[in-house]
Amino acid sequence: MNIEKFPKVTVILRGYTYSQTRTVAKNLVGTCLGSVEIIMNTPGALESIRNISQEFGGQIMVGAGTVLIYEQAVEAIEAGAAFLLSPTVFEKRILDLCRERGMVSVPGAFSPSEIRQSFQDGADIVKIFPAGRLGSRYVSDIQAPLGKCR
Repeated sequence: MNIEKFPKVTVILRGYTYSQTRTVAKNLVGTCLGSVEIIMNTPGALESIRNISQEFGGQIMVGAGTVLIYEQAVEAIEAGAAFLLSPTVFEKRILDLCRERGMVSVPGAFSPSEIRQSFQDGADIVKIFPAGRLGSRYVSDIQAPLGKCR
């Protein structure tokens, strides 16, 4: 996937039932909010990813969030996820899997070392987590020595 076409805003659905998830997805169609992240530690997450991807996949991007291990990545991809996110650094084989499947990978990282390593390992985007506690200055401080990060 062309990373430039990846939506700037993703709606995170943690703990939503399939019915609630479907309602949100249906209401996202035609808006500038072009993606939804279904969290893997939500009961029924794979079923929701599968059903929402089948019904709305041509209109919004459906991804899996809180992907922590390789097996979850495989299951989410098989269910129809178009991208994978995590609050933690992805192991290299998850990044390789995403690249092989043409999927966007968004691992989480906190330190400059984790951020740099994630990009070196092939991450498309790195989510600084938990950035909310530190504020935008933390991002600026990281970009000073590392350069502009995606």
